[in-house]
Amino acid sequence: MAAAPRLGVLLNRFGGRDRRALRRLRAALAEAGDRVVVRESESARRCGDALEALLAEGVVAVAVAGGDGTLHHAITWLLNRLPGTPVPPLAVLPTGTTNVTAHDIRADMSPAHELRRLLDRIQCNQIPSGLVARRTMAVFVGDETTPRYSLMGGAAGIYQGTVLIRRHLRRLGARGALGPIAGMARMIAPLLIGRNPVTPVDARIIADATPLQPARYVLILLSTLHSLSPGVSPFWGSGPGAFRLTLVRESPRHFARVVWPGLRGRQGPMATPDNGYISLNADALEIRMNGGFVLDGEILELREDQPVRVTAGPELVFLRG
Repeated sequence: MAAAPRLGVLLNRFGGRDRRALRRLRAALAEAGDRVVVRESESARRCGDALEALLAEGVVAVAVAGGDGTLHHAITWLLNRLPGTPVPPLAVLPTGTTNVTAHDIRADMSPAHELRRLLDRIQCNQIPSGLVARRTMAVFVGDETTPRYSLMGGAAGIYQGTVLIRRHLRRLGARGALGPIAGMARMIAPLLIGRNPVTPVDARIIADATPLQPARYVLILLSTLHSLSPGVSPFWGSGPGAFRLTLVRESPRHFARVVWPGLRGRQGPMATPDNGYISLNADALEIRMNGGFVLDGEILELREDQPVRVTAGPELVFLRG
């Protein structure tokens, strides 16, 4: 008799701040018995050995128990392991500090509940109906020749807001899709009353071989995800590009009239480059700047001689419960 299909679980034992959710997940894993194969990693960056062990077990899908940072390192390892080799369906058990991808694919934000739903789907042979596809971005920093694979990145207000909210999260033990949302929230309220809460960042940006005018930005945001939080998708550009980019320049005009439709992906009449707003789709991007950059929850510090180059990456398939 053929062995029953099993779910592989990569567990970042030190990921995130919600220890109660992690305890409940461990209890659900123990309850699942031989329907799951669990391998733990010491950190998000050192997940390769655990993933190798899961793949050797012939699991039908790999669930990443962690946050956006753990998922970032997992997909980077999987896609760089043997380029061109198929990657099994992935799932997300959101135990991280930020869980934007989990929100986007509509995973249950209780990791224990999501695990049980995934196991039910596998046991009932309902995997195809739970699959959703998301394109990745291949990201090269400086002179790197091996890509980092990402689903979301940002700078200026995104970076500054992420750093700020993480200080609070460490004290509160909270979690959620708070990285990019915090960055935008930190910018929105003061701009509505004419104040600039974000230190603008000088950046030179080239999109699909077309240089944009050098400018100071309060928001740089790019992603292949459909939404960053329920109802929030601040991209309104058109065209066939694989990923989406939204930029807000220093001292944008008519902000109160642009922000609410813009957050829902609609371009109002005032959301124009002349007023400080750019949203477009692209297949290739280069950003030269000094300062912090957030890549799927991972914080990078950049110099202008370390450009960030982004190209369209492979498509991944996610399984949701």
